[in-house]
Amino acid sequence: MEVVVYRDSMTAGLRFPLHPLFVSFFNEFHVTPDQLTPNSWRISTYLLYLCLTNNIEPCLRLFRSIFDMYPVLGSNCYAYIQLKVKLLLPHFPSSNSGWRMRFFFVRPGVGQFPFKTCWRTPFCKHFNEPLDLDHELKARLDKILSLKPPGLHMSEVLSNENLRRVHIGSPEDMDNFDLGGVMDVAGFSNDIAEDMTLSPLNKKKRRTSTRKATAETTVVPHSTLHVTRDSDARA
Repeated sequence: MEVVVYRDSMTAGLRFPLHPLFVSFFNEFHVTPDQLTPNSWRISTYLLYLCLTNNIEPCLRLFRSIFDMYPVLGSNCYAYIQLKVKLLLPHFPSSNSGWRMRFFFVRPGVGQFPFKTCWRTPFCKHFNEPLDLDHELKARLDKILSLKPPGLHMSEVLSNENLRRVHIGSPEDMDNFDLGGVMDVAGFSNDIAEDMTLSPLNKKKRRTSTRKATAETTVVPHSTLHVTRDSDARA
């Protein structure tokens, strides 16, 4: 089963393998990574980054206590999340014009994406149901809301270096997953892609695939990835 990955979402902070927080979110509320807007990835990855850098345990209830989710106007497939509390955010683009036209496909191996990859209608109303916060969760929420942004711009805070430092996008648990190939097709530099590749073997695969790439399709041979660029089949 192929999964659409939007390049703007990866620029915004989407990384593989997905953190268990996002896996829980997708499974419970019928969402896949490609159904969220790029800015949804920015603010949700930012929340995860704040938790991981401030010894705050991230969980789905904390996630729901900070965000609401709504369907994108005119679509039952796409959804966006927005703040419902006063969390200070670094600056980031208010829109991502044309983001649905910039995508490729990823075909994961068995068990690498522990959630359903088919598109379903997101459970927005269920996600937005009021929560009763216990003392421990309220303390975590209060700590999050007291934090000042660690940088002026979201792109600086969610840099590849910062994300790797807190193990967002560390592929050690995804055998044969050529993360470097994904990063290449997403438009990241070769150096960054090579740094994030799983192993020297996969680095060799990525370089081979780059040489064989056409203008329309990139195939990473002998791995679990198949990536196709810039042809809008579903958005």
